[in-house]
Amino acid sequence: MPVIVLGGIFIGVFTVTEAAAVSAVYCIFVGAFIYKELDSFRKFYEALWSSVTVVASIMILIACAQLYSWLLVVYKLPQILTAAISSVTTSPWVLLALINVMFLIAGMFIEANAAMILFVPILYRWPSSSALTACTWASCWCSTCASA
Repeated sequence: MPVIVLGGIFIGVFTVTEAAAVSAVYCIFVGAFIYKELDSFRKFYEALWSSVTVVASIMILIACAQLYSWLLVVYKLPQILTAAISSVTTSPWVLLALINVMFLIAGMFIEANAAMILFVPILYRWPSSSALTACTWASCWCSTCASA
């Protein structure tokens, strides 16, 4: 399948969206005629229904993430938190310590990847408002998430 999809895209036979459709048709063909797993309409329907439920759950997550980002923009939460933290400290090392403590507390209740998804949109402006370089900031985030 990768040869068909990537070959078709690079040769120019079809676009990326059309490649997704071609790969879906190829998967149905392989499942029905080569592996013979989709030999009845009922099995095909069960496979289709399983795919639909997975895609629906992913789409719900994407919709919630879109709502979350919209709320952050509307209520200007990153700007408010940047101003609040800047009023507490001007030292970049104290800022990193505060962020590590915040992730430690968040890690007690939620998983590290979920914490990253929640806090990155809020905290991404703080390195530019302090004396931190992007490399220092990234290493702090990676070490915090690796230890969580």
